[in-house]
Amino acid sequence: MLPRTTSAASAADMESSAQALDDGKTVDALVEAFYESMSFLPGDKPDWERFLGLFAKGAVIVANGDVMDVPAFVERSKESIKELKADSGFLEVEVARRVEMFCGIAHAFSTYEARFSPYDVDPIHSGVTSLQLANLLGRWCILSMTSEIATEANPLPSRYRKK
Repeated sequence: MLPRTTSAASAADMESSAQALDDGKTVDALVEAFYESMSFLPGDKPDWERFLGLFAKGAVIVANGDVMDVPAFVERSKESIKELKADSGFLEVEVARRVEMFCGIAHAFSTYEARFSPYDVDPIHSGVTSLQLANLLGRWCILSMTSEIATEANPLPSRYRKK
């Protein structure tokens, strides 16, 4: 059972900035903020502070088989951006979503496409991100994220493609 009230210690564990409160108003707002925070246009960079504020303390990320905490994911992503020379931009755009919800818990199964530019016709890759969410302290936050990139050997099933 998820707590409906909180102690001072657990309240301090949650990001309480105006941005985090706004991003966590609804599941839709949270998922949109997730993609917006890590996407960036040429000459810009991801909003890692906003990204970190979307997650509960102790949240876990599993990206393509690697398990890490959120700060480690951010550091790995910064290195990937340097290696890819993605100074020209990088966008992950949600193209489909399924959400299951009960009380203060939700699961968002989100299909995305990644591009270096909003003008790219074909995506660099596509994949599925699974977000386990909870409404804690009056806002939605991410408890865990798991992501897989589609490949020739493991293509996206038609039920997860954009409609």
